[in-house]
Amino acid sequence: PFPVACGLASLRGAEVVQVSDEEGNVWTGESEQDKPLRGDVRKLELRLDPAQYHTDAKAMADGTGADVYQSFNVLLRRKPKENNFKAILEAIRELLTTPLATPPWLHDVLLGYGDPAAAAYWSLPADQRVTKHDFADTFLDLDHVRASFPGCDVRLAPDGADGGADPPPPYRLTIPHEVPRGGGAAPGVEAGEGEAGEGEGGERPVVLVEPYERRAAGPYPQDALRVNPVRFTPMQVEALRAAMSAGLSLVVGPPGTGKTDTAVQAVSNLLHAYPRQRTLVITHSNQALNDVFEKLLLRDVDERHLLRLGHGEELLATERDFSRRGRVNYMLGRRLELLARVEALAKSLDVPADVGYTCETAGYFFKATVAPRWEAFEAEARRAGDEEGAVERHFPFSDFFADTPSPLFAPAASGAAHLDAARGAWRHVVALFEELEECRAFELLRSSYDRGNYLLTKHAKVVAMTCTHAAIKRKDLVSLAFQYDN
Repeated sequence: PFPVACGLASLRGAEVVQVSDEEGNVWTGESEQDKPLRGDVRKLELRLDPAQYHTDAKAMADGTGADVYQSFNVLLRRKPKENNFKAILEAIRELLTTPLATPPWLHDVLLGYGDPAAAAYWSLPADQRVTKHDFADTFLDLDHVRASFPGCDVRLAPDGADGGADPPPPYRLTIPHEVPRGGGAAPGVEAGEGEAGEGEGGERPVVLVEPYERRAAGPYPQDALRVNPVRFTPMQVEALRAAMSAGLSLVVGPPGTGKTDTAVQAVSNLLHAYPRQRTLVITHSNQALNDVFEKLLLRDVDERHLLRLGHGEELLATERDFSRRGRVNYMLGRRLELLARVEALAKSLDVPADVGYTCETAGYFFKATVAPRWEAFEAEARRAGDEEGAVERHFPFSDFFADTPSPLFAPAASGAAHLDAARGAWRHVVALFEELEECRAFELLRSSYDRGNYLLTKHAKVVAMTCTHAAIKRKDLVSLAFQYDN
């Protein structure tokens, strides 16, 4: 037998708490106070299995066992990727002993009994149903909307119908509860009771489409909007409708049916419709998580709001670092870039003060100088009306935008076009100072540990991790009061 052949007398399990060297330097792998270990001698502090230690101590007291803890001479370490069973079991134990606040519609399904459909959006009470959804860039055109609701009449809202060509996306849709799900039977209607999508008297439900305008955040190429290129099927649109409603949404399908694209679009829609909410993305594997993340980077989602936790981040097909430390470094680097832009803006306005020293001084500069000059420009533009060249003559930030790829004010454009260009440039200025305000916390917090925790608990809008990492770090996440909305 293996124990006899190897001379194995006893086997015990333990958890390594910390490692120290002969000079007293301590390394835990989880603290900013960790110091590099020196020399060749290591001291390991172990956390023993209390139940096994109690049994051994009782055996020694009875005289039936020896003190095995004084004779260990071999230490075996589990593979890091497999060394998560203890943390997962602890997470399960804590979940079983901790009172959890779950929504009433989810409680029974979470415990494994009841009807899973009872947690779907169409089964919720009337006061919890959402009928108006901001689908953002989900639809490629109005024909795409019509094809996605084959059992309905798709009509433009009165404000969106101008009698000409179909307006382009983005769209907000008002979808009554009676609208069929994915082209099937209406909610609460069994197959065979009537024609799909027909209500009382044979009338088809009406889906109201409200187009609106999303403007680019400035005149530079990086300000351009990134739009969805995928033409979603009616069933995928139904999944997006469910994901943007209260309740539990479950999307099932074989590989290649667009589940990842649908999930990515749902995250993007939620981020644009509810910009103050935070979304948690959990996947089974690192590969699936990276697939979601890579597609999110192609959508109109600012990368400063994305955070990826756990291992496998190095497999992302990008040179950008989306780990906690990488995002902190990105925000600190971005802060320096934005402050340099503020200095350039001050120079273009002939302001001699050192306004780009901190995020706080930049904020005062915006309130005291930048915003009043824009207000004065708007007043001059109203007084000038359609006067030729008035916008270009009174615009206060022309020198600041002298480096745009194309002239800010096209020579042959109308006064209205010039005013639109000026407002686009102003959106760029406002976005610059808004982002600086977000950077202020990273300026005030001095340690990378505190900055990382702030990024996780407050700043990031989309936080992604695997289910294994979530189980391992659940205790830490709870201690940080980590919360999410979706």
